Amino acid sequence: MADLIESDRHFYANKEYNRALELFTETMRRCPCSKGVKRERCTCKNFEKVAAQGGSIFQEAMHTCHCDVGRMFSKCDNGYHIQALESRAAIFEALGNLDHAMKDAEWMLELAPGLPDGYLCVGKTAQLKKHDEYAWKMYTAGIEALTENSVDSPPKIQQLYDARKPLNRRFFRQDPLSLPGELVSTSSQFTLLLNASPSLEHLEIWKPSGLSLPSNEKIWKQLRHVNISGCDDLFAQNQGHRPGRLLHTFLQNAASSLEHLILALIPMQWYNGVPQIPLLPKLKTLKMGDWINDGLGAEEAWFSIFPLAVAFPGLEQLCIGPDVPSLDPEPVAIWREKGENIWPHLKVLVLEASTGEGEYAIKYSTLRYLRCLNRGNSLQYIQINFFLDDLPEGLPDVFGGYHDPSPDFDVSQYADFRNLRSLRSDIMEMSPDRAQTLLSNAINNQQLTSFDIVFPQRDLWSLCVGDSSAPHLKGYDCLCGTPSIHTLGCHGFVFKPYPRNDEDLLENLLLPQFLATFPNLRTLNIDSEHYKQDAFAELILSIIKVTRLKTIYTISVGGEVLEKLRKTARLQGVQIVPNSYIVQWPVSLES
Repeated sequence: MADLIESDRHFYANKEYNRALELFTETMRRCPCSKGVKRERCTCKNFEKVAAQGGSIFQEAMHTCHCDVGRMFSKCDNGYHIQALESRAAIFEALGNLDHAMKDAEWMLELAPGLPDGYLCVGKTAQLKKHDEYAWKMYTAGIEALTENSVDSPPKIQQLYDARKPLNRRFFRQDPLSLPGELVSTSSQFTLLLNASPSLEHLEIWKPSGLSLPSNEKIWKQLRHVNISGCDDLFAQNQGHRPGRLLHTFLQNAASSLEHLILALIPMQWYNGVPQIPLLPKLKTLKMGDWINDGLGAEEAWFSIFPLAVAFPGLEQLCIGPDVPSLDPEPVAIWREKGENIWPHLKVLVLEASTGEGEYAIKYSTLRYLRCLNRGNSLQYIQINFFLDDLPEGLPDVFGGYHDPSPDFDVSQYADFRNLRSLRSDIMEMSPDRAQTLLSNAINNQQLTSFDIVFPQRDLWSLCVGDSSAPHLKGYDCLCGTPSIHTLGCHGFVFKPYPRNDEDLLENLLLPQFLATFPNLRTLNIDSEHYKQDAFAELILSIIKVTRLKTIYTISVGGEVLEKLRKTARLQGVQIVPNSYIVQWPVSLES
């Protein structure tokens, strides 16, 4: 199919549309999903009607079918099949036949409702047909489908947002409480506005200086989302503790409905001694980070995790950071006795922390207790980002291993991680043997979809003598060919960026060959400080040649080298994104 696609593109570029249509059609027929017979398009679905009636376009694509197509054929996300349909639609657009273009675009959506390509193509064609509202609803449906039904937000979701943006002014109904803060200039006006909104569901406060929260009202029975950012005075202990108490009471008054909470700063009332934390039994996601140096040093501001488990027992997603000075696991006895009952539904754990020297043992023991809850079997997504200054011995492995301050604690003895889908960190090095032990259950259960490989740190001497990352990569042969993996990260490696002989050339192929073994790999996050930009660009091109990647994230190239690389990659159907791979919060998980 790949050879046909290349030939198709040649004829398409030369505007030999009839020949290109023949080859694109032949590509579709060769897809394994066709089972050796001609696959017709399902005619049962009516996306435009469903959109007009306010129904679910995703559900229409997934389930509506009364003909033989649904019984004979399954869904198909084969990249070449989707490319062929998208190219046929482009040809019909060029020929002015928008009806045929729409049929192929909707066929893409029928085949792969979990991919962004169909929504983008249908929306684009609808705009060409002057059906702007249908286009807006299609882009919106794509955003919602990808957000709700994938662990990692695909990079093309931003294309959906960009495509929808020009249409928002006509079709997007904005919540009045999302309007600019300039409309609310005083605390009294803000209080009046909140008190006049008993049906409020979503509240975001961003840097409104001098505003306070009403604390004597218990009228918000539908408030599910609260995001408070940039409001230091709401979190501090000063002024007789009044501002912090107002926040506590406001959250407690919304306890009957509050499900999602984001706090830019951790309230000082949650630190030390007996913390004052509101009881929120329905809270599902919590993101909080940074702390207020309100006269306390990092060594005095102990932040204990266990009270959070008491206050938020139903938590499913937890993100802590980026600047929590300490994480205290005490009282340890409770973790050992009640570990099975602490956050039994915790699926997502994101830790973004920085710390001073001397606090590692406390911090890492806390993280290990978190990972061992329920033997790790409820966890589906783990992300670890530490922002630490120079550590001569490297970053400790919180799973136990390299440079471990507590070598007698082995997480693999207490956790199975049977349902783990994603383990991400672009800085924490893990030995291949330990990775195999920790991930084997998830791989055997076909759950693991995303994983980062962090290569050992290299000092100046090892680089001078040509020390290579080859042995470390070889240790990950156990992952080779894993069909469930669609996203990989490779960080801090060095092979032979400037080969001097055939042996060096062969070593440079190790990483591309390793990545080529993953049949469903579509996204790569790759960076290394050990390469010059031109050598790194050559490495990426060699990877593109032997894989089926759709998107590559990298921060290791820029300027003219980046533009040249993006242009070359685009011809191969690959998007180069000059950023690190970022997952939106809350993390989207499949039902």
